[in-house]
Amino acid sequence: MSLQDLRQWDDAITALQDAVAIYREADDRHGEASALNSLGVALREVRQFNAAISACQDAVAIYRETGDRHGEARR
Repeated sequence: MSLQDLRQWDDAITALQDAVAIYREADDRHGEASALNSLGVALREVRQFNAAISACQDAVAIYRETGDRHGEARR
């Protein structure tokens, strides 16, 4: 069960921000986009709408850059 499943949004946001940084450092664009996508969902749940939009826009940009049409369509 994930932190999001448990609705522990603050912990989930911290973990997802860490994941974004790790994927970015590892140059794993797909992992970064996936983590950004999940981060957007968690941020929306705590009503941080501008940050949620930004995270989702970043995820979509990576999906487009890498040609991942399925990932792009999820958002």
